[in-house]
Amino acid sequence: RWQPKANDKNNPFPALPPLSNCKISGNARFIPQYNIDNLFGIISFTEVLDGNESIVDGAFSTPLGVVGIKTMSGKPVYTAELFFKDEKVYDLTGPIFNNAMELVTPIPYLVPLTICGNNSIIGKTIIIKRGGKEIARADISALKSFERLVDPNYT
Repeated sequence: RWQPKANDKNNPFPALPPLSNCKISGNARFIPQYNIDNLFGIISFTEVLDGNESIVDGAFSTPLGVVGIKTMSGKPVYTAELFFKDEKVYDLTGPIFNNAMELVTPIPYLVPLTICGNNSIIGKTIIIKRGGKEIARADISALKSFERLVDPNYT
């Protein structure tokens, strides 16, 4: 499914899938009073053309730097779970923290979550845990998609 850009055979990064007509993207930032480890960063969601998946990207750090989000063996210190009300909807640990730990991820992470569909993630909450204990929360809000902000002709 992922193909390098046609004009660059040595490009290690695949081309992104075509984006959907959804005019918003999802954006999650930490709620300060629910962030006891002082994590900082952002989680973004962009819906792709088929409308049943979104690209997830996470960029995080801790007061210790990026090294604070992984163990000596390279595993995430934290887990990230998407909740709606009190029900866990999806485990986002891999897509969010792998991106942050690798700093540059050659393959975008796709998750079966929508932004503009009936089961939109807008308004849902991401709960970050360390050792099974909740240490941070982030609510997902809607933003006008970046592509539409920088290119007014983007359809």
